Amino acid sequence: MKRLERGQTVMFHKPYPPQGNPVAFYLGRLTRKGVLRRRSFPAHTEFRLKEGQKLTHGIRGVI
Repeated sequence: MKRLERGQTVMFHKPYPPQGNPVAFYLGRLTRKGVLRRRSFPAHTEFRLKEGQKLTHGIRGVI
């Protein structure tokens, strides 16, 4: 998650495991709240902070 805090892109490869990917699910929720930008591709999904956005609290979890 330090990469996200620095403004770098975090990538998750598809398909997700059968039990799901809780970190990707959590980042998807942050995307719906407007904190992150999500780009979905056939082989992976990318998450990145929106332009001008800063994190005031750490993001839960470690990658």
